[in-house]
Formats: sequence, C-alpha cells, structure tokens
Amino acid sequence: MSNVRLEIEGKKYELEIDHGDPFVAPGLTVAYSSELAEDFMPVLLDPRGKGSVPHPPDYLAYRLIVDSKAQKLCALYEVYWRRQECTWREFNKDHGHDYEQIQIHFDMVTGEKEKVIVSS
Repeated sequence: MSNVRLEIEGKKYELEIDHGDPFVAPGLTVAYSSELAEDFMPVLLDPRGKGSVPHPPDYLAYRLIVDSKAQKLCALYEVYWRRQECTWREFNKDHGHDYEQIQIHFDMVTGEKEKVIVSS
C-alpha cells in the first residue's frame, strides 16, 4: 500500500492506496481514509420517520475509488437494512435485506465535489 495526499473542499486528506485489490476495474484503485469518509458520510434524513422506524440501518460502509488518469475520486457508501419499512400512502413495500448505494464524486485537481448519486 502507498499513500496519496490531496485537498478536498479546503481540507487536506491522506489516502491509503491499495494497489492489490482484485475487485476493481483496470485503471482504477481502491483507497481508504476514515477521515474523508466520515467528513462526507451521507446523513440519512427521514423527516416522516418511515425509513428509520422501527428499523434503522444496520450498517454504513465505505470504499474510495481513485481514477488517477482522470484525477477523479468516488466515495462509495453502502447502506444496509436488515428490515426496511416502506409503507407510503396506500402502498406497502416493506421488505427485508435492502441495500442502497450512495456515491459522492470529486475532482482531485480542483478539490471540488462534482455530483452525488443515490441508487434509489
């Protein structure tokens, strides 16, 4: 593993690069930075209490994907619910074992957030 330093939105981070991760497409590398992951961790806002009551998410995990050629960084978050209550109006879509992916894309040159993608 090696380290890369970068600045995102005015704050300096050090990424721990894992060049040996076999589960990434060619040209991309996996990285870790608990500080960066925590600073941009999604806030799961649920103003009506439908997604967090009675079953809040069981875990939220992250992985950073680096495209060093394009100088892009993606903070990839996976949220998992053992049980998710999804009743909305008259529709009942309650179900078990739900995963949601949230991506936050950064430009490593400018240090700016470019976009946020939510799977649902």
